Amino acid sequence: MISDVVKAEVEKAKRAKHRRLVALISSDDRRLAEAAAEALRAFEAAGGAGEGLYMFQPEYADANRRMNYFREAAKLGLEVHFRPYKDTPKLLGKTYDFAVLDLVNDLKPNDVGRLGGVVRGGGLYVLMLPPLDVWRSYITKFQGDLAGASI
Repeated sequence: MISDVVKAEVEKAKRAKHRRLVALISSDDRRLAEAAAEALRAFEAAGGAGEGLYMFQPEYADANRRMNYFREAAKLGLEVHFRPYKDTPKLLGKTYDFAVLDLVNDLKPNDVGRLGGVVRGGGLYVLMLPPLDVWRSYITKFQGDLAGASI
């Protein structure tokens, strides 16, 4: 099902030179990674080619696990560069055909902002997200580093 929708949307995006964004939501790491790979296979089937990014937070064991699940599932003719979010400043000014953003563990506005224009027209963004109720319960690296006091 993901494939059909993504393929149709990418075909429209290519004609209009627009980008498309697919948000995948699951608490199952394997299913999330497999769905991201499926979305890229649909992108490729719609005539998408070239190279893109897979962005992740390597300091989280589950992010590394999802990346490995994605590698196993992604049998693609596309070139995928696996990069940690700390590399986003190095990506400014570069463009790619697609970007997979693993946002399960953390969503830093600066990281997402830097990647906002990294996909060229006709390309695809794939966001990997946890269910909102799960996301709300996470203590992100940023939150864990905060010092606070009730007054």
